[in-house]
Amino acid sequence: MYKWYKSLFRYLIVVGGILLLIGCSSTLTKPQAYTSAKNDSNTSVIKLSHVKAYLLIGSIKQAQTTFDNIKNKEIIPLASLVQAELSAASGDAMAAQQAFLLAIQNKQLVENSFSDNLLDYFCAEKKWPALQGYGEALIASTPVNKANIEAKNNAISQIGMCFYGQQRWDETNYWLEKVDVTQSLSPLIYLALARTKVEQQEYSTAKVLMDKFEAHKTEVDAKSLWTTIEVYRALNQPQEVTKSGEHLRSLFPNNEYTRNYITVSYKKLTMPTKRKG
Repeated sequence: MYKWYKSLFRYLIVVGGILLLIGCSSTLTKPQAYTSAKNDSNTSVIKLSHVKAYLLIGSIKQAQTTFDNIKNKEIIPLASLVQAELSAASGDAMAAQQAFLLAIQNKQLVENSFSDNLLDYFCAEKKWPALQGYGEALIASTPVNKANIEAKNNAISQIGMCFYGQQRWDETNYWLEKVDVTQSLSPLIYLALARTKVEQQEYSTAKVLMDKFEAHKTEVDAKSLWTTIEVYRALNQPQEVTKSGEHLRSLFPNNEYTRNYITVSYKKLTMPTKRKG
């Protein structure tokens, strides 16, 4: 009987030792697994920044290759936004929309407060390759009904006006000339095009566009009035410059564009005249 208890005791010691080893082993592997996952996540974030850099310089193929090699993209909040940008730059408008819709469902991103409109986001963040790629995809598309035609025209107009806001005249002219003029247009489209034509020294075309702007405008803001002044000055129409300038001063007395106008007018008045003879 004593031998039986002794054997049982030895058995329990062996089993206990095995369980202790298993417990220690699992305790040791958990931090290692956590560290490994954390390192993978950090590496993925770094690669994601590389993708954004490649997109910034227009190297879309390299950006796509780098993005494809990122692990665990689903746990990185910004990955969906970068995917939307990459898809747009590659001309895949549908994939860009899907990725963007997925991104705005992320609570962490929404709390950072950005527009829920894809083109607004690209414009605000100055994602030029994405805007251009998305626009080219729109141009190549064939709308199936009137609503699609209007949506396409509005999107192309929005892209053009985004470049206009950054005074990128060549891109502004390129996109706004893609707009279907048979559709309903904002009067600001005519004004923006007139400004680009002045930059290109196409003054007769700018004059025609300004006539269309004046005929269709329903309201003005400080920026549009200042742009009007710029165009009329280039067209050598001082009466129109003065008229728009007075509107600017009366409607927006404390605006930066008003201060610009006052400064320009003062310099013109105080400029010394050349004596004859």
